[in-house]
Amino acid sequence: MPNTKLFTDSSDSSRGDKPRAITDTTAPLEAADVVAWLRTHTDFFLEYPDLLAVLALPSESGTTISFAQRQASLLRKRNSDLRGRLQALLANAQTNDALFEKTRTLSVMLQRAESQAMFNAALGEDLVEAFAADHLACYLRSDIAGPSSEKMSAAGHTPKKNNMLHWVENYPLQELFDPDTARCVTLRTRELDQLFPARQSRDEGSAVLIPLPNSNGMLAIGSDNRERFNNDMGMLFVDFIGELVDVTAQRLLRTPAQPIFDNDADSPATLSTLEG
Repeated sequence: MPNTKLFTDSSDSSRGDKPRAITDTTAPLEAADVVAWLRTHTDFFLEYPDLLAVLALPSESGTTISFAQRQASLLRKRNSDLRGRLQALLANAQTNDALFEKTRTLSVMLQRAESQAMFNAALGEDLVEAFAADHLACYLRSDIAGPSSEKMSAAGHTPKKNNMLHWVENYPLQELFDPDTARCVTLRTRELDQLFPARQSRDEGSAVLIPLPNSNGMLAIGSDNRERFNNDMGMLFVDFIGELVDVTAQRLLRTPAQPIFDNDADSPATLSTLEG
């Protein structure tokens, strides 16, 4: 049975002619045809307002509403969505501003670092705070070349409670570490204990593993929250902080008069000491 289209072409519509029946025996009328036609004839309902009265437009409550009511409802929902997106953007901007300020402070502390205690303080205080993290460890490979290697190796491998720096032959959880890019991982309790030996919590959690290519090391920042570090988070600040720590470790490793490790340093220097 032939299909009957109730639309005229654009020339007929522009003259204000009423739709005339057009018999099309080649293809059935599809909803997409109606949508496409209405998109190019946005004044159609101005010419035939009586159609608005017979259109059935269900609301979210299940009742039938008018075309104008439905249009107003859609506009309200769209405005609500836009407000939500704007609020999310503003919240992200505020978070980034705060993180930038903390990163700037960390950068200053790392530039001032001339010893293990100062380096350790910057990592243990400023970096942990910047990421709202629960744990941090900086692993440096013992096969790295440098004037300070013997003194650093002599410090031993046993971590102290406040010591963020560890001199090792192999990284813990090396199978999860990517030497080319920072990586977020979800970890079980046993894995977190390997990565952060001073950790006290029994919870599972997450971590970001950051390569330090110039100093031949790995920076691990961890949380007891499994969702804290995930693959959906932005890595801009992570990569930047990794570069800061990497450059500082490289500089200190090549300074024989001030090795990073100091057997007599049981705790990191305080920020007030550094600023004095």
